Amino acid sequence: MATEHKLPPLKENVEIVEVNALKVSEGDLVQKDQPLMEVQADKAALEVLSPASGTVAKILVKVGDQVKIGQAYIAIGDGDAAPAKAPAAKPAVAPAPIAQAPSAAAAPAAVAQPAAAPKPTPAAAVANSTISSSAVANSAVAASLGPVSASPGTRRLARELGVELHRVVPTAKHGQVTEDDLKNYVRQSLTTAPSSGGSGAPTPPPLPKFEDQGPVERVPMTAIRRATARQMSLAWTQIPHVTQNDLADVTDLEDFRRSQSASSKGPKLTMTAFALKAASILLREFPAFNSSIDIQNNQIVLKKYIHIGIAVDTEAGLLVPVVRDVDKKSVHELAAEVTAIAERARAKKLDGSELSGGTFTITNLGGIGGTGFTPIVNWPEVAILGVSRGRLDPVLKNGQWVPRLMVPLSLSYDHRVIDGAAAARFLRRMADLLEQPMHMLLHA
Repeated sequence: MATEHKLPPLKENVEIVEVNALKVSEGDLVQKDQPLMEVQADKAALEVLSPASGTVAKILVKVGDQVKIGQAYIAIGDGDAAPAKAPAAKPAVAPAPIAQAPSAAAAPAAVAQPAAAPKPTPAAAVANSTISSSAVANSAVAASLGPVSASPGTRRLARELGVELHRVVPTAKHGQVTEDDLKNYVRQSLTTAPSSGGSGAPTPPPLPKFEDQGPVERVPMTAIRRATARQMSLAWTQIPHVTQNDLADVTDLEDFRRSQSASSKGPKLTMTAFALKAASILLREFPAFNSSIDIQNNQIVLKKYIHIGIAVDTEAGLLVPVVRDVDKKSVHELAAEVTAIAERARAKKLDGSELSGGTFTITNLGGIGGTGFTPIVNWPEVAILGVSRGRLDPVLKNGQWVPRLMVPLSLSYDHRVIDGAAAARFLRRMADLLEQPMHMLLHA
């Protein structure tokens, strides 16, 4: 007789996991505590061990399924009796994502902010996301009627406030939305906004029914994507972001890096390894950038250790493994560790301890492209450095225009802890170290 077994709790605050790999087949003999499958829990891969010894009678999930904690995933028979031929494993129904407490192990996504879109004011941000139930219902009706009727002035004001006109209930004749309607909508939204106590964004309004407009495909969010979404929502709602930009002339560094990589049998030296070393120096010189803010106790927590997260692009999504004690390691050691940790990330072999504990983050998009971007700070950190692709630009040196390799740097920071002047000095100092890499030896 076979007994169905349910997925036990695997990690704190994780209620859904994704099956990465099955390690047994139906009919196999298994021993208690033998690995049965590998699952993705947030951004860490975990093994699920057999709860009993016996014969695998039926596997109730397949690779790619999203499985809830407490859901039956396997049936194991007693002893070594051969099981009856089981039907093909039935795909588990992909459950709707369940709200979970944010995890510091989740990764920050380096997201470019559209330049053309006007930035909503604080009032508009609240107005767009905190709508009473009656307003939502009326807006749905308004949206179903087609294009919104409004004057150019009203439309301009709506754009400035970041409010979608479909959400505003018109009061004028012929269904035209007026400026007074728009202002009343914002006022009502501010009045009825739920108090979140700073813990996150209010519940958004229901989505329109996209299927009415044309064919769509609904794809379940992976475990990594869900974790990323939670962390990004937390970071964006908790941290007042500002981004400082600068350029670093890395011509000499690139020449040195290539010469060392060509002559050395050790790990390939990368720009990320040098950026790690430079950042470790700066985090000692500017301790506020290596801190977290404790709002409840009105304190800034200055960390005496330097653990830096490195954003890694994988097929499953963005992961941010952490390189520990960066200030105690040479550039060669950092290059070797970055290579190894990136390979483990892409192979889904990272554990939870490698994805947590960071004090600062570096995300390098130079290998892909772009002239700059606005990275999102990885809460509870207070700063993140973005590196873009370098390009040859004419630079005036010693009275002559010469081609130099210029790399854009983008530093996003928490404005509650870091002032603009400090951010500008930090980034300029970062550029100086990358421009004169020999100076890093003084801090070895």
